[in-house]
Amino acid sequence: MRWNMRNMALVLVLVIGALAVGLVRAAPVAGQDEVDTPAQIDSAMSAAPSTVSANATILARERDDAGRFVVLQEGSNGWYCQPDDSGTPAPDPICFDQTWRDWMDARAAGQEPNVTAPGFAYMLQGGSEASNTDPSATEPAAGDEWMTSPPHIMIIMPGGLVQSGLSSDFDTGGPWIMFEGTAAEHIMMPVAEGLMGEMGEMGEMAEATPAA
Repeated sequence: MRWNMRNMALVLVLVIGALAVGLVRAAPVAGQDEVDTPAQIDSAMSAAPSTVSANATILARERDDAGRFVVLQEGSNGWYCQPDDSGTPAPDPICFDQTWRDWMDARAAGQEPNVTAPGFAYMLQGGSEASNTDPSATEPAAGDEWMTSPPHIMIIMPGGLVQSGLSSDFDTGGPWIMFEGTAAEHIMMPVAEGLMGEMGEMGEMAEATPAA
């Protein structure tokens, strides 16, 4: 059954999203383009408030022969962080909870994600996206440019985002739906600098988020 986003999490999303009027891009972390492990860890931890990233498990972007992300540093709080993706033009480290990790693993295995609980991910350095509509795109379509997103939080929900009331237009300055109508659809919620501490409180949700 699809969730009506006027219930539960969307209330939080819309209230905080409406307050996010002073969008700013966080400064890139020095050395994030380097391949050494300490620089990758620093880059990964810049994606979320320290209340989340300080004790997160740091994962490389690469997977091993078994399809698992390579672990750069073990953590203890149920969150995972990855460094900047060198294949995109703008800094885009990310921190995410178990729901998001299960979602990523399913997609990497060619399976449709089975989202059973809300999932949260931070990208406080912003990000680069090849497409707002095609989750399989690895580079922009001919004649298009990379999308550059502001610092944001991403939210996935069980059952999709039908009747959410959100637009799929990323130029509005407020929350939008990325990959609308696909199994990869999720909310992109820009955050202002003054809300970073408030967002950090979401880190407490991680251990209560079951695996999909």
